[in-house]
Amino acid sequence: MKATKSSKSTRAFLWQRVALVIALSLLSVALAPPLAQTRAKAEAPDGGFGLEEPSVSETRPERSPAGAGPACTVTFLSNNGQGQSVSVEETAGNLALPLPSELGFTPPAGAQFVGWSEDASGASNVYAAHVQYPDNAAHDAVLESDVTLYAVWLLPGASDAGQSDACFYIRTDGVIPFSPHQSLATLFVPSDAGTQLKGSLRRPVAISNNIPLLKSNLAAVPSDEEIAAVCKAHKVPFDPETQEVVWYAALLRTAPGGQWNVNGVVKNKTAHLLLYYPNGGDGNVPNARSYEPGARVSVNTHVTPARVGHEFLGWSTDPAATEPEYPTIGTQTMTMPGVTTALYAVWRDTTPHPSLEVEKVLVGGPSNGTYYTLGEPVSYRVTVRNTGDVALGPVTLADPLADMPAIERLEPGASHVETYRYETTAEDVAAGQVENTVTATAKVVGHGSLAVDPASASVTVRTGELPQAYTYVVYAPAPQNGGTLSRDYTIIEMRSAEGLESVTATPGEGYRFVGWYKDDELVGTDETLDAEKAKAHLNRGRAVYGPTMFVAKFEPEEATEPEQPDEPEAPGQPDVPDVPTEPEKPVQSEKPTAPTTPAGSGAAGGAAASDETSSGVAASETNRHQSASSGAWPSASSDASDARPRSAKLAQTSDALLPSFGIGASVVFVAAAAGIVVVLCRDRFSKRR
Repeated sequence: MKATKSSKSTRAFLWQRVALVIALSLLSVALAPPLAQTRAKAEAPDGGFGLEEPSVSETRPERSPAGAGPACTVTFLSNNGQGQSVSVEETAGNLALPLPSELGFTPPAGAQFVGWSEDASGASNVYAAHVQYPDNAAHDAVLESDVTLYAVWLLPGASDAGQSDACFYIRTDGVIPFSPHQSLATLFVPSDAGTQLKGSLRRPVAISNNIPLLKSNLAAVPSDEEIAAVCKAHKVPFDPETQEVVWYAALLRTAPGGQWNVNGVVKNKTAHLLLYYPNGGDGNVPNARSYEPGARVSVNTHVTPARVGHEFLGWSTDPAATEPEYPTIGTQTMTMPGVTTALYAVWRDTTPHPSLEVEKVLVGGPSNGTYYTLGEPVSYRVTVRNTGDVALGPVTLADPLADMPAIERLEPGASHVETYRYETTAEDVAAGQVENTVTATAKVVGHGSLAVDPASASVTVRTGELPQAYTYVVYAPAPQNGGTLSRDYTIIEMRSAEGLESVTATPGEGYRFVGWYKDDELVGTDETLDAEKAKAHLNRGRAVYGPTMFVAKFEPEEATEPEQPDEPEAPGQPDVPDVPTEPEKPVQSEKPTAPTTPAGSGAAGGAAASDETSSGVAASETNRHQSASSGAWPSASSDASDARPRSAKLAQTSDALLPSFGIGASVVFVAAAAGIVVVLCRDRFSKRR
């Protein structure tokens, strides 16, 4: 009983294990898709689990590509300085403003350059040099029409019209924004007109982004006591013993109560300013702040300017740097020096520099080695090359002598060749030359209307008339005694064939005329060879005729009499081709020979295979009966009686056995299954007992 219980418990345990395995398999199949999807999300670069905060550059207004805007003309005037006006056609929408010296302008005596303004007086917005124009607080301004910019100068001495009153305001957040910008009124004190800080300017000129220049233009500024009182009234800390105000911008006042506003910011007297300049870009640069000497300062690489056709790389203390000291990658820090420090934007020029050149040359030369004559072809070869750093297309070749197809695309460094022929005209000969110029023009691929400067190439060839020159035309009979000719030769002009006349052939007695020939070419069958027909068959070089011979052929008249024809082959009795020998016919009684069988395999079987009598048929039936009764495999006698190869018979035998093998396998499988059922039933029956 113990043994029985043990076997029963063992079997129950096995069945539980089988059921558990089946359940786990079904569970894994059911969970496969969700697990695969979760794994894919975990391995994906983004995963869908979070979003990166967009950078400042990604939220900036989209800039138009270079060459995408309308063509606008910007005219620069020296405005009391020395120098001629300079006009620039701009298609990029913006341009970096130059220094007056870069345009050849000389300032008035003792004057300082402030910037460029659409107002000659400089009272409205003034843009400093090396700043992108136009610009606004949103940094999305573009050129939409032609504009004139005046150089604004800060002249020495006081204004001729008297000093200009100004209202002074203090920014409370301690930063100096780069102009143009949009400032909130709540950031400034005083906030009411009754407690305004008063002062004046030497000259009514708008100045920003240049603190030393603005300081030199301040005629009177509020005192420290006045500033302290205003700050105290507005609860803004200010200690005149340790702090000072830096005045950074003077702008024309639009609100009533004064003509000008001057903005300033409070800083510690021991601190120094860290300034950011766009260096050719727009005004989207970090705000300036003051820091104590030796302080570790984080260089702002998140707020970045933009510049058409350039990539911002970072900041440097050198305005001419090509590699930044503080690149945009990673966190950048610096130790604040003991002086005011400026950081300049570093740019990489991405503007395409298209360039194109074209070459035109003669192929060959005139036939006389000196000049081309009327109707003589002139061969040209035109080569256009892309010598720039950007793909061009389409490229067009304009040539008054030929129509050449446009080139869809020409990669940097690639070239394209066109050849053509031109026949000189009477006008060319009269002019004594053919002068020709080809011009190549192209647009820059992927840059809108941006075009490359056209390129041209010229070729001049001499033309003229040939002097009078002559050649001869010879006429001859063949055979010589077959007839006579009205002339033996004639002299003609080499270019026009002038002097060519008709010639007549007269058959001699017993001969008839066959035709005029030039070499082996039949020219005509009329006895008279007229001048026009002869001219069409004259030997011709590139531009002139050469010596030519015409032959009049005769043949005896008896050669054409029907009663005495030459009979190389009798027309009525054509040669009968030889009848091909009939190949030997195979013996009909023979059949395909059976493969050679071993000795003793039965020659009678071979005779039965080749004998078509009834006895042979009976013998075949007997062999078949023997093969069926003796087993599945054929005997030697049956093999000998079958004319098929042994491999074919074996293939047929194996095909016949395959169904039997399949049935046997099925029987074995069913028997095995039945055995398992019996064992299970017995087990269940044992449990019941």
